[in-house]
Amino acid sequence: MGNEKLKLAHQGQPSPQRRGRSAMSRWAKPQHKAAARMMGYCLTLGTSGGWVGFSQWAKVRLAPEERAALAFMALRSLDHETACMTADAALGFEQSEAA
Repeated sequence: MGNEKLKLAHQGQPSPQRRGRSAMSRWAKPQHKAAARMMGYCLTLGTSGGWVGFSQWAKVRLAPEERAALAFMALRSLDHETACMTADAALGFEQSEAA
């Protein structure tokens, strides 16, 4: 039954393989596509070295506003205490200074 619903949902529409390139591949800026790939690599590696590399890469290739938006939304995704500790660590504050 699930396959029948899927077939009905796609009737009259070309299959994803026939549509061609995705909206991201057609309209995204090259540096944004590269940033998405880099972030995927870092998430897959899961190492601090990978994230340091992303930070260095982003500093060279993304605008300050883009990096600030990434940082802001990443912090907003965390609970308050973890966001504060993360921001303090990123800015170089010691735990004793933040308390």
